[in-house]
Amino acid sequence: MIIRKIEIEDSEKYLKLKYMLDTEAEFLLIQEGERKETVKEVSEYISKIRNSENKEIFIADVDGEIAGYLSIIGGDYKRNKHSGYIVIAILEKYTGMGIGKGLFEKMEEWAEKVKLHRLELGVIDKNTRAKKLYLKKGFEIEGVKKDMYLIDGEYSDEIMMSKIL
Repeated sequence: MIIRKIEIEDSEKYLKLKYMLDTEAEFLLIQEGERKETVKEVSEYISKIRNSENKEIFIADVDGEIAGYLSIIGGDYKRNKHSGYIVIAILEKYTGMGIGKGLFEKMEEWAEKVKLHRLELGVIDKNTRAKKLYLKKGFEIEGVKKDMYLIDGEYSDEIMMSKIL
């Protein structure tokens, strides 16, 4: 397994990963059939990130397949440039292999270099595996957004978490 920054050449595989996650991940925002991105749009987005000082996408490459990713998007203005919002997703068949831990370690190493001070993320309350990882990585619960998501006809809260570097 190799954890690295995404490159424009990864656009097609990255989009394929996202479509696969849409079909299997019950705790992500986008469901199967809702994603409308194209390879061209993904390539343009990656290019934009390459030219940013506080935005990045890290991927886990397992034998040439992208098994998961972690994106971190820093603020665009002087007052929030130091803060980055994280989204992480891993294909089910690759969970339990330390990929999440590896993605967080690589991201935090980068975050310190680019002088991010605050990391934040949201997690659906029923996603106990993710919450456990985030707490283990030093994130703390800041608050709860009640009934934020409607999943299979049932409302779920989103737990807001952060970590100060």
